[in-house]
Amino acid sequence: MVIPNNVTKIGNYAFHECSGLTEVTIPNSVTEIGVQVFQGCSSLTKVTIPNNVTKISDSAFRDCSSLTEMTIPNSVTEIGRDAFHGCNGLKKLTIGEGITYIDRYTFYGCSGLRELTIPNSVTSIGYHTFYGCSDLKELTIGSSVTDIDNYAFHDCPSLISVTSLNTTPPKINSGTFDGATEQNATLHVPSECKTIYKQQPYWENFFTIQDDVETTSIGSIKVDGREQTDKDNAIYTINGVRLNTTKTGSLPNGIYIINGKKTIIK
Repeated sequence: MVIPNNVTKIGNYAFHECSGLTEVTIPNSVTEIGVQVFQGCSSLTKVTIPNNVTKISDSAFRDCSSLTEMTIPNSVTEIGRDAFHGCNGLKKLTIGEGITYIDRYTFYGCSGLRELTIPNSVTSIGYHTFYGCSDLKELTIGSSVTDIDNYAFHDCPSLISVTSLNTTPPKINSGTFDGATEQNATLHVPSECKTIYKQQPYWENFFTIQDDVETTSIGSIKVDGREQTDKDNAIYTINGVRLNTTKTGSLPNGIYIINGKKTIIK
């Protein structure tokens, strides 16, 4: 399916349960993806959201179980609840810097995800948002997140690393993380913040807490004379050499520039 260039909005239910649809091209003219537009398109393997889209509505891609990769551009400021609920084939997810709130159930049951970074633009994560992401191993929570609702990361038994970049511990609840995560995952927090995290309700339940994240912001750096910003979504060595990866889990121990901040990986 190729949508014409004069379309500005894909209306509610437009391709609902088109189970044979495998690929769709959305033009740059589109600014809004409506309610349940692609829900139940179980064979859809590829879709690119253009940079002019500002809203992805409720259940827009729900149960698109064959989707393996999704990039939400910086232009998107609103993602509705259940938008990617049940996308259990999704292995790679990039959330743009335009999002400030991730609504409830948005990525519920995305069991194929293995790494997840919540961008620094996000301030709040809703109820059951990433519940049941059973393959998720590494989670990074951005520096602006102040509130994570109940069960947001519940039933994520593979988590071995949780990194919170906020020097003030976000508010969480008794079920935000489950007991398996609290027992098995290492919680990485900003330098000299271990004590404050250990004193906060429910963060204190983590068996292992390490204050090994340096969060001194450098704003931007220059590589080959060109200024690089946080939105480049790239990783650099401390000397300004750009690495051919965006995955922190593949990095050897050392000091890096990640999301515009100096970060120590031990």
